[in-house]
Amino acid sequence: MSNIKIHIIELGPVKDCELTLAPVMLFTGKSNLGKSYVNFLAYYVYNLFSSQRLYDFITNKITVDVEKAKKIAFTIKTDDLRLWMENDIRAFFQYLLSYKDIPCQIQFLFNNNVPDKFEFEYIEGDIPEKLSSSDYYSASLSLNGKSKNILISGIYKKYFLLYDMTRSLGETLLGKLIIRSFLFPPGRASLLSGNYSTQYSSSRLGLYDIFLRDNDEINRDAMRHPDRVDNFFLSHIHNLINGKLSTDKEGIYLVLDNGHSIPLDAAASSVKELTPLLLWMQGEFIENQSVCIEEPEAHLHPEMQIAVADLLAACINKGAYMQITTHSDYFMQRFNQLLKLGCMREKNKTAFIDFCKKNLYNNRYYLNRNNVKAYYFYAENGYTKMIHLEIGEHGIPMSTFFNAVGDLAAKDETINEEFEKLEEGDNC
Repeated sequence: MSNIKIHIIELGPVKDCELTLAPVMLFTGKSNLGKSYVNFLAYYVYNLFSSQRLYDFITNKITVDVEKAKKIAFTIKTDDLRLWMENDIRAFFQYLLSYKDIPCQIQFLFNNNVPDKFEFEYIEGDIPEKLSSSDYYSASLSLNGKSKNILISGIYKKYFLLYDMTRSLGETLLGKLIIRSFLFPPGRASLLSGNYSTQYSSSRLGLYDIFLRDNDEINRDAMRHPDRVDNFFLSHIHNLINGKLSTDKEGIYLVLDNGHSIPLDAAASSVKELTPLLLWMQGEFIENQSVCIEEPEAHLHPEMQIAVADLLAACINKGAYMQITTHSDYFMQRFNQLLKLGCMREKNKTAFIDFCKKNLYNNRYYLNRNNVKAYYFYAENGYTKMIHLEIGEHGIPMSTFFNAVGDLAAKDETINEEFEKLEEGDNC
């Protein structure tokens, strides 16, 4: 589990709230309350330790020439990192939302078992072999005395070294190695047409710039390694969209069972909305990746929403981290069912397997409640508050969320009663 907690003093409309990072983070409640802001805040942390954002901070702590030095030793004070993050988060949101004056005051709190400082030591070895067209050096990288062997490119030495240092730092603070973090913002389907450069230049918000870069990387990986797709996800994605996704230099296509290829531009909005997420699922190393997903239910029929929840659960059980916002009753109810199945599996794995066989359930579709944190957002005195929903054996206590569904059912009953009266009076 993560060694980082977050105190939100102020973030947009959200005031005075605590956030605990977890492998799965679920944010729900009415619209326009700041759920996405908090979702992006969680994404910031995972992205920070899996991207180049920390490179300048780390470089400033190194007093030797990285490209020439055979041995490098330096120290990062934990308080320096924390203070840097608390300043950097505002710049992150200003870029992400193009919101210069965003109210943003965040405290990052490290658990007591986090050391006061991080001591790095890099010792370069010999050239073990020639990989591709460049020389790679064997090296040792240690963080607070814990060493690992790494390979460093002779051409991109500084980049490789900062990459390993950043992710080692993240592994210590997050409790897991995260090698990449992806962002899937709302309304993403509208950007999946035309060529990348046109999309990129037309995007005004930083979050869509990030998404387009991420989408481009996912597509490149899909083109590079078409033979490394997890067959489990391939078959279940096929059932979901009635075909398979194919990528090449010309674009993305939905390939139907009859062999016809439909350009993504001409595919259903549900397929377009899901495509980046589904291509990511088919990639390598998702067990060491994190994804921030806004409204996975958008443009989807309820049956597809349920199927997507199942696929997300399979990704989570493979090791992927996720941050999710949702307004969907169907999605939330399915998540609750998956949590209940996870509790069943936790109590008696054999009984769980037998239950799945008997009811034709896939036994990869469940959720471990210890990996999930759920938060409900509500308005109070002109600001937004959020509460942590304790997850028990019956899932997430979402009575407040399901009130709208209950109200709708009650109205339906009232209307039906009136129809019955009219029919009895022969007036309808």
